[in-house]
Amino acid sequence: MVSRLTRSKKIDAVIEAFNKLSLPLVVAGTGPEEKRLKKIAKKNTQFVGFVTDVELARLYQGARAVIFPSEEDFGMVAVEALSFGIPVIGLEYGGLQEIITSGVTGEFFHTSAPEIIAEGVHRFLEKEGTYNEATLKESVQKFSRENFEKEMKVVLEEKA
Repeated sequence: MVSRLTRSKKIDAVIEAFNKLSLPLVVAGTGPEEKRLKKIAKKNTQFVGFVTDVELARLYQGARAVIFPSEEDFGMVAVEALSFGIPVIGLEYGGLQEIITSGVTGEFFHTSAPEIIAEGVHRFLEKEGTYNEATLKESVQKFSRENFEKEMKVVLEEKA
């Protein structure tokens, strides 16, 4: 999980789900909720704090999946994870619905309750070997810098 550690990011629900699942969870990020979150986490959760872009890339490359429990308009973390070929387990809300295809690029859960998050993780585990790295990476090419520049050029030429 990569996030600013605030209440709105619903990290506590993810920690509670992973406490019950007894699966390893790595949390990258800092914020005002850090102390409280560390208190509720069990030994299966590792907090790595602030990470550089190089360290973040290494974390993505070593991940089985990235979990995304918060309501966001876009979801940059999800796009970053997919660009590394890592599936996303996320809240079916907002921009994530444009980024994730259930069963292809990740799995959805419908509310940020720990039990529901755990169900989403179980669906991921059942399909873990079926995600195609090339498909995951391809799925976010529409968000690439090159595509942005190309689309911006088209818009500017239309306005000229």
